[in-house]
Amino acid sequence: MFRFRLERVLRWRRRQADLEARKLHALFGALRDLDAARRRVEQEMRRAAQRSAPRAGRPLDLATVQRTAAYLESRRRHLAQLAQRRRELEREVARQRERWQEARRRQDVLERLRERRREEWLMAERRREQKAMDEVAGRSAGRTA
Repeated sequence: MFRFRLERVLRWRRRQADLEARKLHALFGALRDLDAARRRVEQEMRRAAQRSAPRAGRPLDLATVQRTAAYLESRRRHLAQLAQRRRELEREVARQRERWQEARRRQDVLERLRERRREEWLMAERRREQKAMDEVAGRSAGRTA
């Protein structure tokens, strides 16, 4: 029976790669959430601008225009904060992607080593089996002679 001496290390590296992948996935989720928040704010801004737009037959109310302008300015600041947070998240995603790729490389190295060792073991098993069969065949040939 084949036994890889570094199986525990390989399992640990697999867990580490999975953990790094989950962290990366969570960051992508945070980016999606941030983009959804940005779209909501932009939609709110469009609705507010449409509600305060001058319409025929309706007088222009200076107080409403000022409130709308102040609201839109606060929403623009919020959008700027969201954009800054997105840039930070993108940098974090890049760093996490590198950590995940490194964890995968480390895992792959051990998996290739494991496969190589397994192939070597299989070849040795075949040789042992062939040798045993040759011995049996040699004995039976000796008896018949």
